[in-house]
Amino acid sequence: MRKKKRMGLNIGTSSILLVFVLLCMVTFAALSYVSANADYKLSRSLADRTSAYYDAVNSAEEALALLDEQLAQLAADSAGTSAYMKGIPELLEDTNAAFTPSGTDTGSTDTEGADTGGTVLGTLTWQAPINDTQALEVSLNLTDPFSSDTRYTISQWQVVQTQTWEDGSTLNLYDGS
Repeated sequence: MRKKKRMGLNIGTSSILLVFVLLCMVTFAALSYVSANADYKLSRSLADRTSAYYDAVNSAEEALALLDEQLAQLAADSAGTSAYMKGIPELLEDTNAAFTPSGTDTGSTDTEGADTGGTVLGTLTWQAPINDTQALEVSLNLTDPFSSDTRYTISQWQVVQTQTWEDGSTLNLYDGS
C-alpha cells in the first residue's frame, strides 16, 4: 500500500508564538493608550482648576491693591478715626465686600500671631469666585491708620466651599443574613 501524502496546513510552534506575541502587543498598546488618555484628562482637569484658582488669586490681589489705595486716600482725607470709620462703608458701596465694625483692641496680635499694630476697627471680607462650588475668601482686620503704620492685616486668605455637598447615592451593604 502506498501512503498518500496529505496536503494540510502545518502551523508550527513559531507561528503560534508569533500570533500570541502580536495579540500581547495589541493588548499592551490598547492599555497604554487608555492609560495615557486618562492621564491626559486628569492633567487637563488639574490645569484648569489651578488656572481658575490663580485667576481668583489675581482678582483678590487686584481688589486688595485697589482697596489699599482707597484706604490710603481715605486716611489722608480724614481728620480722625471717626471720620475714617464713616468713610469705609462709602468705599465699599460698589463692591461685594462686607464690613463689620468692631472697635476692639486685639492686644497687638491677630490669630496668626502677626502684629496688627493696635486697635482693630473692623473686619472686611469678600470672596473671589474660583468655580461653581468654591471661592477664595479674603478677610482683613482694618486697623487705625492714625495710631499705627498699617491700615490692615490679612486675617484670612483661603479657599471655601460655596455650596454644601450632598451625597445622592446609597450603598447596598451586606447585613449579615
